[in-house]
Amino acid sequence: MILKHSLAILSIGFWTTILIVFLASSSVSARASAIKYKGLDIKINTSIAEMYDDNITYAKEDKKEDFITTLGLGLNTKYKGRRRSLDFGGRVNYRFNARYKDIRNNSENLNINFTNEFSEYDTVKLRYTFKHSYVPGTFEEELDRTTGRRETFENRFNADYTRDISEHLNIGTRYAYRLKKFSEKNRRDSTLNRIAFDVRYKPGIATIFLLTYGYERNNLNNEINRYAAGVKYYITRRFYFDGRAGLDKSALNNTDKSRLNINASLTDEIDENSVANISYKKGEAFDSGEGNISSTWQIKGRFSRKLLEKLDSSVSGYYGESTFNTSETTNALVGVNLSLLYEPWEDTRLNLRYAYSDLDSTNESVGYTRNAVTLSLSRSF
Repeated sequence: MILKHSLAILSIGFWTTILIVFLASSSVSARASAIKYKGLDIKINTSIAEMYDDNITYAKEDKKEDFITTLGLGLNTKYKGRRRSLDFGGRVNYRFNARYKDIRNNSENLNINFTNEFSEYDTVKLRYTFKHSYVPGTFEEELDRTTGRRETFENRFNADYTRDISEHLNIGTRYAYRLKKFSEKNRRDSTLNRIAFDVRYKPGIATIFLLTYGYERNNLNNEINRYAAGVKYYITRRFYFDGRAGLDKSALNNTDKSRLNINASLTDEIDENSVANISYKKGEAFDSGEGNISSTWQIKGRFSRKLLEKLDSSVSGYYGESTFNTSETTNALVGVNLSLLYEPWEDTRLNLRYAYSDLDSTNESVGYTRNAVTLSLSRSF
């Protein structure tokens, strides 16, 4: 069994090396450029990645480690007219494991963005996204889960309308719809409808004030009303604060609760090569697993720096806690991401990433630690 596993890993490593050399060679021989057709800019993206994951099932005990090879193919299309634009992008990722071949990891996503300026004062933006995956893609999604692997189909639709009343005053209304479907028979699908109104006032170049109200309701008839006021203030041209605070009033199982909501960030564009950001968020949210309401707070930090002309680096950290109001279970997650991105040729990227996450929970059956290292090569043409 050990010999068979080792040969499978060597085989995948061999073919990965061959493909990397092939893609790299083609990058030298041909200059990548977007395809243009009847006003459309079309770009095709190909990628190959090799990942070592020491906990592919996100399990607390009996962890499984494996090498995973990913082949990716994406398409991005852009159209820009005088008053309207359209962006269309889709991607499929085919993954296969060296050892646990019966565990599925394939994923697909689709994004469509349409913007129309009816006049210099009125703008409508429409957005549709679809995502199919088996594993969480962000630390926020990991914190939201009560189980590790879970096949999820997610559809989102957003419609935004904004109107400039004057040079300093702007009003807007937003609508959002989310549908999450799960393959497990014992897990209920969830829908969410959200509508919001906001007013922005900009008295000067350095300051923007915000007033906003939002209402959310899901298929379990749970509700959240959100009230907030905020400000974006440029302390200097490169150093600014963006924050809002208010009240979340939730109705769950005929029980009303009111909690403080806060969303604040501080960004420093230190110089042309370095950017630092830290953010804090607290409030009520609909957990995607069961459609109930959870009380969450999280803090994130990120620092990115261009080390060389073609070499970028970044490090990010995350800590969050979420209490599910129905089960009174609390999850806590620590996460770290490290990345080195090298662009040897135009439209060709070599990326080395490390990800660490540690989920702890008051539910003794929930929790895990995970380390993953990924080397990927992508090319657009």
